[in-house]
Amino acid sequence: MEHTSFEIRGLTVSEYPLLDTFLYEAIFIPEGMEPPPFSIIRTPDLQVYVQDFGRSVHDRALAAVSGGEAIGVVWVRIMEDYGHLDDDTPSLAISLRPEYRGQGIGTALMLAMLGTLQAAGYTRVSLSVQEANAALRLYRRLGFTPVRVHDGEQILCCALRPFWIRTLLPGDFPQVDALLHSCQGMGLNHLDDSAEGFVRFLDRNPTTCFAAVRDGRLVGVIMAGHDGRRGYLYHTAVHPEYRHMGIGTALTGQALKALEACGIHKAALVVFARNETGNAFWEHMGFTTREDLVYRNYTITPMKKTET
Repeated sequence: MEHTSFEIRGLTVSEYPLLDTFLYEAIFIPEGMEPPPFSIIRTPDLQVYVQDFGRSVHDRALAAVSGGEAIGVVWVRIMEDYGHLDDDTPSLAISLRPEYRGQGIGTALMLAMLGTLQAAGYTRVSLSVQEANAALRLYRRLGFTPVRVHDGEQILCCALRPFWIRTLLPGDFPQVDALLHSCQGMGLNHLDDSAEGFVRFLDRNPTTCFAAVRDGRLVGVIMAGHDGRRGYLYHTAVHPEYRHMGIGTALTGQALKALEACGIHKAALVVFARNETGNAFWEHMGFTTREDLVYRNYTITPMKKTET
């Protein structure tokens, strides 16, 4: 599939009427069922998403635009919808035109909105999704967790402050690469730590690698994987400006929890002896030093190494 080039910007006031169309496109239609008539969006349960949009300070909308045309929209407001939690938590809705789905546009819109809400001071955001909807996997990867389930519909919530943790995505490579090079004590090479190596690792370990995001910026990362018997923690880093906030601890806990979910009962890691900060952190996290082992290494393919 050829990917569409697009940009993300705020939805303008003159474009607010487009929300009617995107609301209709957002309706989940189970396989084998006929789409409902467009008039269904006039029902009270759906009008809460779009009626008088823009009048409240909590109404926010972003659009993915290609060729000057909005091809996807994500919007939030505090409303009495299916995903309502309380009067301080906005509910989120997202919709793409069908021909533009499956290209990462929805992910980009979600990340942009989560960053916008975080910067605006919101502590969490909610949404509702049918359990049969494939979009559920996207929401879970982005850090949304179930709050309740009702009649096959999950109500999900994503915590936003002081940082939020989500699954690491292939498109994160530029930010991860910059982050790793900004931290001392890292051992990198031009093969495993290339864009190709990064994506290959995520393909093999899709549920055990995580990013920490604050102020719309990727500020922490942990890459973990397993061989079916043991778990291994590889690159773990927190940007120097965002340390001592519990980000490294949260990332490590999330990775260990994900490894346990894979049936892994023990995890190991390698850290340079000279990396005093890193060793102190891992000691604090309960990782012990094994004096009875000899670490051996064999290079199959020569590589250019970089130590930060």
